[in-house]
Amino acid sequence: MDKPIMKLKLLAAATIMLLSLHTKSAKSQWFPRRPPVTPQPLCTTQFALANRACAALPYTLVPLPSSPSLPTSPSPPPPPGADAGGGGGGGGGGGRHHHHHRHGGARQQTPEEEECCRWLKNIDSVCVCKLLLYLPPFLTRPHHNYGVDVGGLCDISFNCGSRLVQF
Repeated sequence: MDKPIMKLKLLAAATIMLLSLHTKSAKSQWFPRRPPVTPQPLCTTQFALANRACAALPYTLVPLPSSPSLPTSPSPPPPPGADAGGGGGGGGGGGRHHHHHRHGGARQQTPEEEECCRWLKNIDSVCVCKLLLYLPPFLTRPHHNYGVDVGGLCDISFNCGSRLVQF
């Protein structure tokens, strides 16, 4: 029983050697087929650039418009010298009223807001959608539209499809 197994091993080794000699003499090479590579956006770089540009902006907590039950935080006090152009304010509500009108008009974006907005607009939606896959499953819907508002003058939306995978 040992002899047939030895003959089989010897035959296999001889076949492998002949095949290897044959391919070398023909100077052929076998290149495995690779699946086509679709270019992916450089998400880490895009997030890093936007993060660096937007880090200089002050963080302001804004209540969600669809949730009236959330407690609203008081608006931050105006910066020093903000009342310097008009109307002495008098009582407690006068300053707030003046502050509201100042922002309701033609407010200019600061250079920091412009820079942040520019880099946020350059982020690919694919990157945002991949990042948002880490959100809890209860936030899964057939279609998501995530928005970022910078200073009230720059509104960027990222559209993401469903994260449900069909098998």
